[in-house]
Amino acid sequence: MSQEHRHILLSSMGVHARATTYILDGQTQSSRFSALGLWALLPEGRRPNEIWFLLTSQAHQACWAAIQEDATQLGISVTPVLITGDAADDTREFLEVTARRIPRGVSLTLDVTQGLRHHAFLFYALALYLSEFCETDIRGAWYCRVETARPDDPKPVIDLKPVLDLARWFHALAVFRETGSLREVGKLLDSPETRSLMNDLSFFFLNGMPLEAGNAATSLIQAAESSLLPDNLPLAGELQEIILNEIRPLAGPTFAANPKPGETAKKAVSLDDEELQRQAEFIERYFRTDQHNLGFGLLREWLVNWMVSQPTDLSGWLERQTREQTERALGGLGIVFRNKRDHQPVRDLLTDEQRDWAKRWNSVCDIRNALQHHGMKSAVFEPHRSDLAKAVKDFSSRAEWPDPTDFGGGCGRLLICPVGLTPGVLFSAMSHVQPARVIVICSAASSAAIDDAVTQTGRPVEVMRLTMNDPYCGVDEFKSLVMQSVVWLFEADDVRANLTGGTTLMGVLAGELVKRASREYQRPLREFVLIDKRPPELQRTDPWQLGDIHYLDGHPPDMPDEANAGLPEGGPTDGTPQTDGSPQTEA
Repeated sequence: MSQEHRHILLSSMGVHARATTYILDGQTQSSRFSALGLWALLPEGRRPNEIWFLLTSQAHQACWAAIQEDATQLGISVTPVLITGDAADDTREFLEVTARRIPRGVSLTLDVTQGLRHHAFLFYALALYLSEFCETDIRGAWYCRVETARPDDPKPVIDLKPVLDLARWFHALAVFRETGSLREVGKLLDSPETRSLMNDLSFFFLNGMPLEAGNAATSLIQAAESSLLPDNLPLAGELQEIILNEIRPLAGPTFAANPKPGETAKKAVSLDDEELQRQAEFIERYFRTDQHNLGFGLLREWLVNWMVSQPTDLSGWLERQTREQTERALGGLGIVFRNKRDHQPVRDLLTDEQRDWAKRWNSVCDIRNALQHHGMKSAVFEPHRSDLAKAVKDFSSRAEWPDPTDFGGGCGRLLICPVGLTPGVLFSAMSHVQPARVIVICSAASSAAIDDAVTQTGRPVEVMRLTMNDPYCGVDEFKSLVMQSVVWLFEADDVRANLTGGTTLMGVLAGELVKRASREYQRPLREFVLIDKRPPELQRTDPWQLGDIHYLDGHPPDMPDEANAGLPEGGPTDGTPQTDGSPQTEA
């Protein structure tokens, strides 16, 4: 017989046996041995196909012949398992000997009526071990209550399987409270619908997704109205309440069942104080259970949510553009605060509140990056590092955090534009971009043309001149010129950079400003070139003609998220760049 078809009834026997009448579901059976009486009373579909008896040497000598005789009459195979020496009293040896004898993968039914009294407790531990680690299917556990009101009454056989199952429920709930996973609970359920809801909630919680987890938790709570757990499970009501108490703080707004065209089901979730607090509950649980990878990953996103929640219009808080704008602001602030040497002019502008947020953002991102790169760096990650504990403590005191203030930006669009001998390039760039501020990279000779270009555009604009003493070879001037511009770069809402005009070295300097603005201050950036198909001489004599603008990302002006404007990515392939008459040298 294959192991999966073997069904063993395991019992133990002492040295005394007497005929007893047993009763189960109204049926009676008389036997000297409870295991044989139980076997006869069980419905045919639940009957084991062999019976094993745990016997001490004395019990084997006293009872084995009688066991064989009664089993032969019933037509069932019996097998002795001898407990020799002190094994009957040595709980460790008893469990190890018995566990080694039970074949892996069989089905098992337990009878704990006869035998030594403490064997019932050992059977309980044995069943837990075999079912959890040896692929044993525990089909049943039975006990005959031999004490009755009248000695001659049949002795009721009591089903202990629900109590045995209860231990698995306790374990499953302990796993849930420690990790947030309901998968072990779901394995014990007969309802595939409830099991699926629990698995969904577990997946979302264990992957740090509070919106999806909140939606799943709400669905599970609604399903609990008709009971989650089996009715015959002892303490079912109490256990269900434990589950519900754990998931109620996680439950969030349900997703829209039929979202409008162009919207997602999450559009219905509003980012209010209640939603922020609900998401914070996830972070706190991750911290409590040492799931810091999830905790700091979600905390970074939560800081963005906190910032985004301050304006009154929260309709787009999940939109990529909204979140990236906030991330850039926080990231730029963090870089400024971290690097004093290169950013001192900007650091001097920071308020105490901004410094507080810069430290917070840097700390959370540093820990999050170290965790989510899974230690793939030369430094050893110390689990008890002080910055981790400090960040966790800081989050617990979030009610005392100062309100967020502007993190850079606030001064509108900034244009970066090199200018040579004629102002046509600057005129075209300003006319297309419509900036609030312009950083013009110029030489002493080209500086005078800047005012003319500004006048011709017909709109007010602030201008900063970065004047190169040597526009052909003055690489050593870069550091001081960049430092002159850093405050404006930081204060820009977004940056547009013209890559045509001026000398080659001016273009290189423009590139350095672009890197500072986009990489360090995290300002949204678009680079473009200007094309004027007229001959260069005509460009110089008639500069106030608008050239064509072509963005290097291939998108139309002011439509960064739309389709390609028709130009190959990287700019135009024909026409003459709009120059200003300055000699172009190789830097």
